[in-house]
Amino acid sequence: MPSRTQSILIAGFAIGVIGIVVSFLSESAMMSPVGGIVVCFVSCLLSISVGLLATWHYTNTYELTIPGGTGAAMGALAGLVAGAVSSLKAIFDFVSGRSAAMQEEVIRNLEAQGVNPDQMGPWLEFGTSPTWVATSVLMAIVISAILGAAGGAIGASLFKRGGETPVESRDAF
Repeated sequence: MPSRTQSILIAGFAIGVIGIVVSFLSESAMMSPVGGIVVCFVSCLLSISVGLLATWHYTNTYELTIPGGTGAAMGALAGLVAGAVSSLKAIFDFVSGRSAAMQEEVIRNLEAQGVNPDQMGPWLEFGTSPTWVATSVLMAIVISAILGAAGGAIGASLFKRGGETPVESRDAF
């Protein structure tokens, strides 16, 4: 069976970059409860689509049908790549000080809603700590891998392109 690396990397990097763009575009939407839900929904769809994209690319390139387990493995690996790539924004925000500026906006929103930010003290401090960034990155990678595996398994059942042998190998005989 041909190498799956190219399909995994293409899907992972493409969806990871789209995730970064969505993250930049949705920063203001995250301040409202409904906006936060929409952003989470879109993020989950992206994580599922990474598996679909990886299996589609692989089955289409080699005109193969792959088992669900292979699709799930491809989706999980592509999800790892996408989660790592999209996490670069969180790391950038932390290193550049943007996360501290965003925290100040959160405090202003809490005050506007009548919430005393002092009551949130430890959580607000945790939100700009290196531990929070590491936790966010780890969670993004794990969740992207899990949802990517689901998307890969779905993709394996959707994208049936032929037998289990690549076209080049079948034509050579």
